[in-house]
Amino acid sequence: MKDILRKLYFGQVSRWECRANRSVEENNIENKINAEKKYFKEILSDEDFKRLNELESLQSDVRGFEDIRTFSYAFRLGAMLMCAVFFGEET
Repeated sequence: MKDILRKLYFGQVSRWECRANRSVEENNIENKINAEKKYFKEILSDEDFKRLNELESLQSDVRGFEDIRTFSYAFRLGAMLMCAVFFGEET
Protein backbone atom coordinates (compact mmCIF):
# COMPACT_ATOMS: atom_id res chain seq x y z
CA MET A 1 0.00 0.00 0.00
CA LYS A 2 2.81 2.41 0.87
CA ASP A 3 4.47 1.77 -2.49
CA ILE A 4 1.42 2.77 -4.55
CA LEU A 5 0.79 5.85 -2.40
CA ARG A 6 4.43 6.89 -2.77
CA LYS A 7 4.27 6.42 -6.56
CA LEU A 8 1.01 8.37 -6.71
CA TYR A 9 2.47 11.22 -4.64
CA PHE A 10 5.51 11.52 -6.88
CA GLY A 11 3.46 11.37 -10.07
CA GLN A 12 4.79 7.97 -11.06
CA VAL A 13 1.42 6.32 -11.60
CA SER A 14 0.16 6.64 -15.14
CA ARG A 15 -2.39 4.63 -17.07
CA TRP A 16 -0.16 5.03 -20.14
CA GLU A 17 2.51 2.91 -18.46
CA CYS A 18 0.16 -0.04 -18.18
CA ARG A 19 -0.50 -1.09 -21.73
CA ALA A 20 -2.31 -4.36 -22.14
CA ASN A 21 -1.47 -6.57 -25.06
CA ARG A 22 -3.81 -6.03 -27.97
CA SER A 23 -6.22 -8.77 -28.88
CA VAL A 24 -6.32 -10.32 -32.35
CA GLU A 25 -9.64 -8.56 -32.93
CA GLU A 26 -8.15 -5.19 -31.98
CA ASN A 27 -5.17 -5.76 -34.29
CA ASN A 28 -7.52 -6.68 -37.14
CA ILE A 29 -9.52 -3.49 -36.67
CA GLU A 30 -6.32 -1.41 -36.54
CA ASN A 31 -5.16 -3.02 -39.79
CA LYS A 32 -8.50 -2.23 -41.45
CA ILE A 33 -8.27 1.39 -40.32
CA ASN A 34 -4.75 1.68 -41.72
CA ALA A 35 -5.85 0.14 -45.03
CA GLU A 36 -8.71 2.66 -45.28
CA LYS A 37 -6.36 5.55 -44.51
CA LYS A 38 -4.03 4.35 -47.25
CA TYR A 39 -6.96 4.12 -49.68
CA PHE A 40 -8.11 7.66 -48.95
CA LYS A 41 -4.56 9.00 -49.14
CA GLU A 42 -4.33 7.57 -52.68
CA ILE A 43 -7.65 8.94 -53.96
CA LEU A 44 -7.88 12.31 -52.20
CA SER A 45 -5.97 15.44 -53.03
CA ASP A 46 -3.30 16.47 -50.53
CA GLU A 47 -5.58 19.23 -49.23
CA ASP A 48 -8.56 16.91 -48.79
CA PHE A 49 -6.42 14.28 -47.09
CA LYS A 50 -5.08 16.95 -44.74
CA ARG A 51 -8.66 17.91 -43.87
CA LEU A 52 -9.48 14.25 -43.25
CA ASN A 53 -6.53 14.00 -40.86
CA GLU A 54 -7.66 17.16 -39.08
CA LEU A 55 -11.15 15.66 -38.70
CA GLU A 56 -9.60 12.51 -37.27
CA SER A 57 -7.61 14.64 -34.82
CA LEU A 58 -10.74 16.48 -33.67
CA GLN A 59 -12.55 13.18 -33.17
CA SER A 60 -9.62 11.94 -31.11
CA ASP A 61 -9.80 15.08 -28.96
CA VAL A 62 -13.50 14.49 -28.30
CA ARG A 63 -12.81 10.85 -27.36
CA GLY A 64 -10.12 12.11 -24.99
CA PHE A 65 -12.66 14.24 -23.13
CA GLU A 66 -14.95 11.22 -22.88
CA ASP A 67 -12.05 9.10 -21.59
CA ILE A 68 -11.38 11.69 -18.87
CA ARG A 69 -15.05 11.72 -17.82
CA THR A 70 -15.16 7.92 -17.78
CA PHE A 71 -11.93 7.67 -15.78
CA SER A 72 -13.18 10.23 -13.25
CA TYR A 73 -16.50 8.43 -12.85
CA ALA A 74 -14.81 5.04 -12.50
CA PHE A 75 -12.35 6.39 -9.94
CA ARG A 76 -15.15 7.88 -7.83
CA LEU A 77 -17.19 4.68 -8.16
CA GLY A 78 -14.20 2.62 -7.02
CA ALA A 79 -13.72 4.91 -4.03
CA MET A 80 -17.42 4.64 -3.13
CA LEU A 81 -17.22 0.84 -3.37
CA MET A 82 -14.21 0.81 -1.05
CA CYS A 83 -16.08 3.02 1.43
CA ALA A 84 -19.05 0.66 1.29
CA VAL A 85 -16.76 -2.31 1.94
CA PHE A 86 -14.90 -0.71 4.85
CA PHE A 87 -17.67 1.32 6.46
CA GLY A 88 -20.86 -0.51 5.46
CA GLU A 89 -23.76 0.58 3.27
CA GLU A 90 -26.04 3.30 4.49
CA THR A 91 -29.70 2.39 4.13
